[in-house]
Amino acid sequence: MSVLRGIMEKADRRAYRNLTFARDFWNRKFLFLTMTFAKVEEHPHRKLARLLAHLRKKRGIQYFAVRTGEGANGCVFHLALVSKYIHHTEIRNVWEHLTGAWNIHISFEREWKAFVQEMTRQYHVAKYSNSKGLLPAGSRNALNRLSRDFQGNVRLLAYRQFAARCRLTNGGVEKAYYQTSTCIRQFHGRCSDVKTHLELCL
Repeated sequence: MSVLRGIMEKADRRAYRNLTFARDFWNRKFLFLTMTFAKVEEHPHRKLARLLAHLRKKRGIQYFAVRTGEGANGCVFHLALVSKYIHHTEIRNVWEHLTGAWNIHISFEREWKAFVQEMTRQYHVAKYSNSKGLLPAGSRNALNRLSRDFQGNVRLLAYRQFAARCRLTNGGVEKAYYQTSTCIRQFHGRCSDVKTHLELCL
């Protein structure tokens, strides 16, 4: 694991929230990749874009990406991919063809807290990005509203329940937001887990 920063900035907190929401919404483990370069690249993001375009066309992936200033070349990409299955060899072959680099790290998601922290608390973060389909349309605004409505652990519970409801309603964001807000206000003193909340409110 990389050495992490102790303090999270606003962009880190937003990325943490979005990645956690995406994981609950898709309800499956992510594939974790660390992409390095064999030489200094003038436009490294273009190489990554070509890899992602290939994987989206062939495998229908969704992704969350972090660009950092690590490595000898000052650019490393950390990726979280949502996909049914991608063979490691395919990723390695495409990346080597694009950049000449073959020694990339590929693994399935480990312990979730450590994984999401590594994705959102890296040193020298240059940019966060994600595919358009990673989060349901309108979910960012709903998450912002929930962050204003609730505090602390109740807010985290609201995020998780909202993700579960978006999945159950097939991306019906406004309906999921209304049900989540109503349920949390009514029952958050009686239970502390998403499953119980959903059972009480459905």
